[in-house]
Order: sequence, then C-alpha cells, then structure tokens
Amino acid sequence: QLIEDGEISYPWLGISGTTLDDDLARAMDLPIEQNGVLVYQVIAGSPADEAGLQGSEEQVQIDGLNAIIGGDVITQMNEQVINNFDDLLTYIVRRTSVGQTVTLEIIRDGEQQTVEVTLEARPE
Repeated sequence: QLIEDGEISYPWLGISGTTLDDDLARAMDLPIEQNGVLVYQVIAGSPADEAGLQGSEEQVQIDGLNAIIGGDVITQMNEQVINNFDDLLTYIVRRTSVGQTVTLEIIRDGEQQTVEVTLEARPE
C-alpha cells in the first residue's frame, strides 16, 4: 500500500469502548461470563454510526465509581470471537482493509443481532 499510494490507510470503525468485564455485564443484566467490547460512544459520521451501532447512555455506580452501560456489546467480527478491546483492534488492523464490509455480532438490549459495517480510512 505504501509503494502504490505513498501512504498507508488504516481501517476505522469509529467507536470508543472498553472490554466488558463481570461488573459491567452484571449491571447490564448479561451473564457474568459474557465477553466482548462495550461501545461507549459512536463517532458521528463514522462507519459505526452509519451502520446504526449504539453507544452507552446510562450511568450506574459500581464499587462506588461511576460506570457507563447500555451500549451495544460487540462479540464477533466476521465470525472471529471478540473477547476484549485488544481483540477488536488487532482484528481490524491485521485482517481488514479500508472499504471492506465486516459482519459484527452484537448484543443490544440483551438480544443477539447482526450488523454489517463498511470500514473507512481512519481520519488523521
């Protein structure tokens, strides 16, 4: 890509989030063994926004600290299990490309759903 275009474009989903841990799962009425990435925020105009992913809007107290819950939980990308945020980032960087459409398995409001997202180049 560098030789052809003179630059490297990295694929971009357009979310901020965190690894779903036991406390967050419990607060969202999910099984505590549920793994995935809890979407905190969806960047306006991003591929995730265009695909309809939803960020977190509810605040709860966990061990005396504020936590944000209620967003989509990404559990798979193209049939690759996503256990934590590093899994998601690694898969995007190593196995996807700009313009590629990926299939996400998500949990929204306790229900499994499938969402297709076309990745774009990460903005500078």
